[in-house]
Amino acid sequence: MRILLTLLVFTLSNLPALAKNKIVRGPYLQAASDNSMVIRWRTKQATPTFIRYKAYGDKNELQYQDLVRTTEHEAKLIDLKPRTKYFYSIYGLGKKGKELLADDRINSFFFTTFSPAGKQDYKVYAWVLGDPGTNGTKKYKFSDKKSQLLVRDAFYAYHHQQQLPSPNLILSLGDNAYPSASDKDLQRAFFEPYQDVMTHIPIFPVFGNHDSGYDKNHTSYNARSYPQPHGVYYDAFSFPNENKAYYSFDYARVHFIVLDSYDSYWQDLKADRSNLNKIYDGAKDSSNAMLDWLKQDLESTDADWTIVAYHHPAYATADDDPPHGRWQDWIKKHVVPILEEHKVDLVLNGHVHNYQRSYPMKNFEAKSAEKNIYSKGQGTIYTILGSSGQSWNQAHTSDLHPVAHAKEGSVLVKATPHNLELKFISLEAKVLDKFSVYR
Repeated sequence: MRILLTLLVFTLSNLPALAKNKIVRGPYLQAASDNSMVIRWRTKQATPTFIRYKAYGDKNELQYQDLVRTTEHEAKLIDLKPRTKYFYSIYGLGKKGKELLADDRINSFFFTTFSPAGKQDYKVYAWVLGDPGTNGTKKYKFSDKKSQLLVRDAFYAYHHQQQLPSPNLILSLGDNAYPSASDKDLQRAFFEPYQDVMTHIPIFPVFGNHDSGYDKNHTSYNARSYPQPHGVYYDAFSFPNENKAYYSFDYARVHFIVLDSYDSYWQDLKADRSNLNKIYDGAKDSSNAMLDWLKQDLESTDADWTIVAYHHPAYATADDDPPHGRWQDWIKKHVVPILEEHKVDLVLNGHVHNYQRSYPMKNFEAKSAEKNIYSKGQGTIYTILGSSGQSWNQAHTSDLHPVAHAKEGSVLVKATPHNLELKFISLEAKVLDKFSVYR
């Protein structure tokens, strides 16, 4: 085996400039941390997995390799330096042993590891997408089929105009690909639209109802969280821990939590759905794995800021399509009290296809009359972003929501040791909402 690996390294070091094999998905970055990064890609032909990478300014080149031939490649690079830029190149071998590059964009790939957890001096930018995956979807004829791309390009334009640093991460708030998050849907409406940024910015996904891919009779699915995470969504993405449907990660002293608001409220959903009504109701003789995990996770962090993302909002307004249902009711009853008890700063939701933002909230009441400047500890702010693909729900302000826009757009979240800032950037690259929380 050692001889074989030596030969592999030797042949890969003498690869020709042209490649017959191609990367048809990715590369895209997943499950980032301060000392590791997962790189995934799909090739047209099965090939061993091989990456060369090195830190910026470092002469020593490192390698990752797996001799098993596959079209679905996943490489976890470990023992990386925190807050360090790395360049990486992807290689492959042809069926007859002929050396081939897996892609012709050699030397164009890079990523930057996170600042270490606990670092006191930091600045983190997160680009947030809500219900983005509508690109080219024939089902939705009442809105511009290209609006997802226009939202993307508007963010790029704003980013360039303001001369901002590259986002450190991307959060996608569920319903990542319409209509049913099949493999083809994900390719067309998620991986292709964000291909250029996914090579150097890690994406952290949220599981939404359309990511389950249910059919019109709600009898078959492309993916489910229960009884165990399985299906297209879970095959396409990598996660920071074994709880694929819900997980957490840190960037310096900012703690991010991703929850599963779709399947998590069942105690133990059977594959045949025969116990569909067996949901967690808070009774003493019942328990819920995600809620138990959430409490432990919140109790274990002392971060400056805590940001929680999940798909179904507890608070929302939409005249034409009231966002009420068992998921929202369950979240409001069982999740919101935990978040507010632990003084979560910001909640990011999707599902309702517009933009809305609450005042700081406690016990279902607004705790400030100010529109956009707050102090840490006043309450939890709930932001709904379901229009990074298309906006089709009308929106209005309320006693709880000082801002509401029936507009396509995306969100930029910035966190420093002193303040947490959020901007809603519209399809026209204009900031339609901005607020700051100071500590």
